[in-house]
Amino acid sequence: MAESTNASPPIGILLAAPADYSSLARVFAVPELVLPLQGKSLLHRSLDLLAREGCKVVHVGLGNDAVLIKALVGDGARWGMQIEFHSLTSGQGVDQLVRRVGPLSEQWVLIGDACLVPTDGTTDFPGPAGRDGVALFVQHSPHKRWSGWAMLPGSVLRDMQFPESLEDGSNGTVCAARAVVLPESCVLAAHSLAALLQSDQTLLQAQQTPIRIGRGARIHPSATLLAPVHIGDGVRIEADATVGPYASIGSGSFVDQGTTIRSSAVLPETYVGKELEVVESVVRGNRLASVKFGTVADVADAHLVAPMLRDSRLARLRRWLSVIALQVLLAPLYLLCRRRAADSPADYDSIAITLPAGIRVTGGQPVIARVRGGPDAASVCPAGHFARVFYPGLSLLGRGAMSLLGPTPRSRPEVAKLPHVWAGLYAERRCGLLNDSVLTHDWSDPETGLAGDALACMQQGERAHMRRALAAYLKQVFAAILRGPDKRIVAPRAEQTAAGQKLG
Repeated sequence: MAESTNASPPIGILLAAPADYSSLARVFAVPELVLPLQGKSLLHRSLDLLAREGCKVVHVGLGNDAVLIKALVGDGARWGMQIEFHSLTSGQGVDQLVRRVGPLSEQWVLIGDACLVPTDGTTDFPGPAGRDGVALFVQHSPHKRWSGWAMLPGSVLRDMQFPESLEDGSNGTVCAARAVVLPESCVLAAHSLAALLQSDQTLLQAQQTPIRIGRGARIHPSATLLAPVHIGDGVRIEADATVGPYASIGSGSFVDQGTTIRSSAVLPETYVGKELEVVESVVRGNRLASVKFGTVADVADAHLVAPMLRDSRLARLRRWLSVIALQVLLAPLYLLCRRRAADSPADYDSIAITLPAGIRVTGGQPVIARVRGGPDAASVCPAGHFARVFYPGLSLLGRGAMSLLGPTPRSRPEVAKLPHVWAGLYAERRCGLLNDSVLTHDWSDPETGLAGDALACMQQGERAHMRRALAAYLKQVFAAILRGPDKRIVAPRAEQTAAGQKLG
């Protein structure tokens, strides 16, 4: 982008409202905008592009997944920008979003669509001091269509109809926008399995090194990597496995002995079993989608493909030692909280929490663990939550049945009543003792609880975030003991029921 010290930065307008749930969202029960693609979702890549172009204020139009996107994006501070959200109804697009933003006559505006993102180095937007606008098109032989991205002067936006004003050639008289045509291989999309796999291969071709290995990855000396290949953070690849060419392994995944993966994408936190051959496919949890044959299969045998719920013996030993050390250190606090919780009006019953199918015991039966608390409780204070939910749940942490950070513990009947996307999260994620809803205890909006659950699922396994969450939680518990009367941190059951009905 051309720099200018005198001109004001452009205003960003980002459409993050797909017209309908894509085939990919229906397959993996996760909106296409937040599905990780080599560590970053399309939504994050869109905001990265707006930040690189100098946008300090970005208006984001939201559709069906408004709660989830708000939870993931926050206020935009991580991108150095201020984000304002606008709700759009079905069928509304850029035209309606531009009208919501207001007068923009003196500023340049960078319009974007999070469903279709140009790759790094392919954009050619002018700086705010430039005279001509730019509209990016994608070549779909023999035609081209607008990509959803354009840098235009704000003075002409209200007179334009998108995409007609850009696609029919009238843009030359309206705003003198220069058309830049990109091949399909230069844009990222995830509206279908084929598009996701093509985008993954596009990123592989564009990466700086033919073989990219993330932090903490462990690769057996006898394993073979064929460029181009992307290995995420914390990945483990066992003996005699072959990965590549054109393969990416998402962070936290496990590729077992003798397995071959080529022209495929393994999404984060996925186990791929021994002696398998994965070709032209996308794997996430226990779901394997073949682009080559156009089929989707749910694999019941956790020894083939499954959510990454297995640990090595050394990892299990380390986890148990960590849990025991935490129990010993927190035992005095537990006794104090237990005495304080005795005066709390909430009376908890144990609930049988939902567990992913990959957690099994001898005989192949799902483990049914019990933890006190959960969304059935009428109310809970920090001390009560620690004594009735957190501390007893540490034993489940050692067994691998729960995670420190994850969605709220819920029973199977309660999960079945949740909206489709949220219910899908429980199929492959452990319930958690903590999440953002517990830490913020802001229940002015009844949807906050589900948003906290979704955010915890996206961050599950990130050690730095778990340490920060634990420190913030213990600080709240200590403060609650010192100040006397406790504050409620779990929404009433009626509010959670209303949130589920509203989002469903």
